[in-house]
Amino acid sequence: MASVRKSLAISLTERYLVFGLQFISSLVLARLLTPHEFGVYSVAVVLMGFIHVLRDLGVGQYLVQEATLDRQKIRAVAGTVLTTSWLLAPVVFLAAGPVARFYREPGLVEVLHVLALSLVIIPFGATVQAWLHRHMRFGALLVMRVGSTTVQIATSITLAWTGHGFMSLAWGSVAGVVWTVLMANLYRPAELRVLPSFRHMGGVFRFGGRSAAMGLLTELSAGLPEMIVGRTLGMEPVGILNRASGQLQLFSRLFSASIFAVGLPHFARLHRESKPLAVDFRHGAECMLGVAWPMFAGTALFAEPLIRLLYGPQWSQAAALVPVMCINYAVGNLLPLSHPLLMATGRVDRALQQIAMQTVLQGVFLAVFSRYGLEVMVRANIGLGLIMLAWRYFTLRGWALLPGVLPAMIGRGALVTALAMIGPGLVWLTFGAAPAQPLVPLLLAAVTALPGWLLGLVLTGHPLAGEAARLLGRLHPRLPVAWMLRRVATGG
Repeated sequence: MASVRKSLAISLTERYLVFGLQFISSLVLARLLTPHEFGVYSVAVVLMGFIHVLRDLGVGQYLVQEATLDRQKIRAVAGTVLTTSWLLAPVVFLAAGPVARFYREPGLVEVLHVLALSLVIIPFGATVQAWLHRHMRFGALLVMRVGSTTVQIATSITLAWTGHGFMSLAWGSVAGVVWTVLMANLYRPAELRVLPSFRHMGGVFRFGGRSAAMGLLTELSAGLPEMIVGRTLGMEPVGILNRASGQLQLFSRLFSASIFAVGLPHFARLHRESKPLAVDFRHGAECMLGVAWPMFAGTALFAEPLIRLLYGPQWSQAAALVPVMCINYAVGNLLPLSHPLLMATGRVDRALQQIAMQTVLQGVFLAVFSRYGLEVMVRANIGLGLIMLAWRYFTLRGWALLPGVLPAMIGRGALVTALAMIGPGLVWLTFGAAPAQPLVPLLLAAVTALPGWLLGLVLTGHPLAGEAARLLGRLHPRLPVAWMLRRVATGG
């Protein structure tokens, strides 16, 4: 158990170090590059995301889960990675021209040509990362990933500073891959020092088929906005959309991803032991809602000063999109654990149907409404969010979601959010929607939101009260608010 806790601690350290570096770099690069330059690179990255799903083909998962790894299987994995990567590299290189003509953006040719280089390099280190995962060598993975991120950021900022525009981001990406491959060969164990084999690759391909299908749908769902907006409106709107959504993705990367990582094995264990799922599902969903809604409400209220402080005045157009996007994200965070629950209980087909349905509807909504501008498109996405919420509700109703739970969750979450926003609301009325100096009102809003949020947890008997009591109790066991929260959590 101690080794598991150590591995988890190292893994979380790596995740937050990488996130912190990427966040800081985004602040710097937003002041060195234009929305158009960000848009060109964003579209290229979305397209490369599909290529990397096909390149990976579940090889990493295969190496991690395979019961016994002999020399022949390792050689087959190496052969699979080499085959997919080196076949896809010329495809990307040759497709760059047609893609650039489709988007009416010549810069995509250069970016895709450079990014194709990473496909040539990746096979020399890909299997090592999966092997390190299998043997829980998270310290080595931390060195590889944090180092890769640092090299990528340093290269991108240096080139952007010297006027290389969107190509600075492309070369930065390749530099990060080079670092990863160098470190992978430094950590490569003797058993992986084998030549690739093109025999026995069928087992790897069979395992990776379903994984690749789900990965492609996930990538498509995530990348459709940039792909369609880039075609209908151009590259500058893509950059603006990317910056606006980036604010809200902070929640997913800092909070939701960790909950999902724990939720999947937890629900799977309950399912194996034939224990009820509804109570734990509601607890997890309501805890996420208790954090998400106040955060989205505050982000919507202070969108203008937040965007200007982080990215500068050239991104002010993104601020107009953020409040509407907050509504969409708030709807999406009702019953957010449905996907991990379906996967954990063996309902993989249902999970695939959910992703496929969302992808198809999203494509239709974007194709229809994007031609009317970003703001209309973002508002229309609220309708998509409500449709997907209804789908999740009727899928889970009965076996994992007890009757009447959703209205109760919404009511409790709304009250907690309203109380949390009393202080920030007064700050907003005092300083206005677009203060000349954004730092002070943002700090005041964050500080004044906490007492109202804690009061909301106490008054509603929220499940988060126990978690907050434990955290505050560590800081000061006799703190009055910690005592009240403990009383709520224990029903006293």
